Amino acid sequence: MFRFTRSTFLQQKTFQVKYTSYLVFSALISAIIIGGPSYYFLNQNYDIFIELAYAHSPELIQHLQTEQSWVNGFLVASFVSLMTFQIYFGLKLTFRMVGPLLALKRHIQQTTKGMLAHKPLKVRGSDEFHDVVENYNYLYKTLQSQATYDIKKLSKIKSGITDKECLSYIDQMIEEKRAQINDSSSASEQDFDSRRAS
Repeated sequence: MFRFTRSTFLQQKTFQVKYTSYLVFSALISAIIIGGPSYYFLNQNYDIFIELAYAHSPELIQHLQTEQSWVNGFLVASFVSLMTFQIYFGLKLTFRMVGPLLALKRHIQQTTKGMLAHKPLKVRGSDEFHDVVENYNYLYKTLQSQATYDIKKLSKIKSGITDKECLSYIDQMIEEKRAQINDSSSASEQDFDSRRAS
C-alpha cells in the first residue's frame, strides 16, 4: 500500500510549535497557580521553623536548611520535568496529527492529476484520523473502479463503430484511462515510498 514516511519529528513546524506552545502555556499557568503558593508557603514555614530553631534548638538549623533546599530543588525539578514532558507530548501529539494529513494531501494531489495507479493510502497505527483515511480510500478505490469500468465500456462501444475518426477518439480515451490506472511514474514513486517505509 501507498505509505507516507516521515524522516523528522517536525513535519509542519509552524503548526506543531503553535499547538505545542498552547499546551505548554496551559501547563505553565496550572503550575504557577498550584506550585506558586505551595512554594511560597513552604518557604514561609521553613523560615519560621529556622527562626524558632535559632531560639530553642540551634542543632536543628542545619537539618532544616538542608530540608528546605531539597524541597525547593524538588519543586524546581518537578516544574522543569513538567515543561519538558509537555513539550515532548505536544510535539508527539501534533506529529501524529500532521503525518496523516500530509500523507492525505500528497495522495490527493496525485489523484487530482489523474494518477490512479498508486495503491490506497496507509498510515501508521499510532497516527490519528484513521476514519478519514478509510473514507478517502473508499473514494479512491471507487475512482479506480470507475476508470476500469470506463475502459470496458469504451472497448465495447469501439467494437460497434466503423468511423475511423470516432475509433481514433475512443482509442485515445481508452489509452488515457489506462495511463491513469497504470502510470509507471506513480508506481515507481509508490515503490520508492514503500522502500523508505521498510
